[in-house]
Amino acid sequence: MRRVVLALFVGLMALPLMVTGSEEKTLVGEYVWTERGVSDELKAVFVATGENTWDVSFNFDFRNKPYIYKGTATGNLTSGKVEGTVLNDTEKRTFTFSGEFVDGVLKGTHRETTEGRERQTGTFSLGAPVDAL
Repeated sequence: MRRVVLALFVGLMALPLMVTGSEEKTLVGEYVWTERGVSDELKAVFVATGENTWDVSFNFDFRNKPYIYKGTATGNLTSGKVEGTVLNDTEKRTFTFSGEFVDGVLKGTHRETTEGRERQTGTFSLGAPVDAL
């Protein structure tokens, strides 16, 4: 009986990890870096960590060099608002982002918040990848 109870307990503890940790959603689109007058493709990969909470990575090129900024986000990835914080690849610069889904597209802004100052850095637009439709 003790083994059965222990097995049930372990199984129930692992269930949330199996349900939320396996959900992944990729959105693609474009970012604009207003200050530099640069725009390019943007890919965001969201991995569920709970209900409407995500680990996120933004993949993009800037001046022909690839970057991956990683962090966390909250919000529903089909409707409503989404916001989060990411760090650059050296973890010396912090960026926040926020947006809202409009007609299936997440449109928003990004800001650098390094050194206690927040400044607007640009915009982004993300939708479902073509192969996912």
